[in-house]
Amino acid sequence: DASPLTYRIKVKIRNTGNRQGVALVQLYTRQRVAPISQPEKQLRGFTRVPLNVGEEKDVLIKLATADLDFWFSDNEKAKASGWIDLMTGPDAGTLKTTRLQLPSSP
Repeated sequence: DASPLTYRIKVKIRNTGNRQGVALVQLYTRQRVAPISQPEKQLRGFTRVPLNVGEEKDVLIKLATADLDFWFSDNEKAKASGWIDLMTGPDAGTLKTTRLQLPSSP
């Protein structure tokens, strides 16, 4: 079996405050078209990043294609395909979105 494809999502963050702190970066996904309804947002990963005042960092969050699979029925899993929205931000209400196109399932 081939190893699953893994995407690396890079997010640039910056501490614009006047104190050092810890930023929380969250990754959500949404599959807009699927054979069964999918949630509006699914939390797929997160990381905490310490930042000094004025510091800027690139944060990487890994996402395997297998992490996007969903249950089609009680005993059958389906592969995600088509366009997937990748949403990143400090919380579910403050997100920036980009899209990823997955290959169609056979």
